[in-house]
Amino acid sequence: MSKPIDKIEQFPVEASFFANEGQNGTWFNAQISKVYEKDGQWHRTNSFSSNDLLKLNAIMPRVTERMHELEYGRPHEQSRSNTQNMAEIKQEAQQHLASERNVQNRSQEQDL
Repeated sequence: MSKPIDKIEQFPVEASFFANEGQNGTWFNAQISKVYEKDGQWHRTNSFSSNDLLKLNAIMPRVTERMHELEYGRPHEQSRSNTQNMAEIKQEAQQHLASERNVQNRSQEQDL
């Protein structure tokens, strides 16, 4: 495996970025992992506890930003979801689910 070209870390989770060369040029990947110590040796895993997921969630905006910088050569404009508060996001999700249920109910009524 090649060496990462960049890393974003919040112990014990990290995102490593890799550049790959192909017929269509360079493309990038991010690998998400967790490091841990066992019996005096450091290991890496892709299995996360709930606390690890909270830390991973905290670094994901930076991971997304860095991937965009690598792919497009410039920072990504802050997305709408980064500026909305969680109550707004939850409300929109609930409205979407309610709308989906209404569509399903109408479809089932037509089938009768």
